[in-house]
Amino acid sequence: AMNVEPDALVARIEELREFNPMLGHRGCRLAISFPEICEMQARAILEAAGWSDVTFEVVDDPLYLGGPGSLAEVVEFVLGASSLSPLVADRREEARQLLSDALAPRFDGHGVKFHANAHIVRAVREA
Repeated sequence: AMNVEPDALVARIEELREFNPMLGHRGCRLAISFPEICEMQARAILEAAGWSDVTFEVVDDPLYLGGPGSLAEVVEFVLGASSLSPLVADRREEARQLLSDALAPRFDGHGVKFHANAHIVRAVREA
């Protein structure tokens, strides 16, 4: 059993309801795997609002977490600068090790490297 009152469950479902799921949480996750869906949605919205010649330019520059320093410094930065700190206070060493293990494959000596995966959108407003 979930030990949740039915009214509380219904209220939570209503809170999570999205007018257009493709522009909400589910759409954001889907857009990571299939960026062309996000482009299609953005193009449709802009064209419906009177914009034309809509183009998208992918910006795939690296994004570094923590900046220059050792992996240990990056891990401490993440633990100290996030909402994780109070949640892992009594298990800090375990959290430190798990986070270090997760970030180590992306550490390149300059920081923990991720891909930014952003787009520049250009469009012309019709008069």
